[in-house]
Amino acid sequence: MKLTLDSADDDIVCLRCSGKISDDSGRWRSRLEKLLGRAGYKRKVLLNLSEARHIDSSGIGWLLIGHRQFQKAGGKLVLHSVPAEISKTLGFVQMHAFLTIAEDEETARMLVRGDG
Repeated sequence: MKLTLDSADDDIVCLRCSGKISDDSGRWRSRLEKLLGRAGYKRKVLLNLSEARHIDSSGIGWLLIGHRQFQKAGGKLVLHSVPAEISKTLGFVQMHAFLTIAEDEETARMLVRGDG
């Protein structure tokens, strides 16, 4: 799994995840902190999954733990542009009930601003 910073301003951080969404190494926190800084969980983060190709159970755990960390700190994590295969997997395990998922970046921006 590769995480990259697409853009950041005072309001919203845009990250991109590519490849297989997995946290086999158990380093989800360090990966996000490296990109966002220690106070990063207080921010509004849009995670673009358009280049992700697969997700395994550790990747689902990574998303859930990250989501909870953002909630605890007062930030927000919104996934968007989720490929059909990954969306199907997330739906099968009912992650749509726990994670905030938007169809595209525009909708994700509305969700973090409270417009949606």
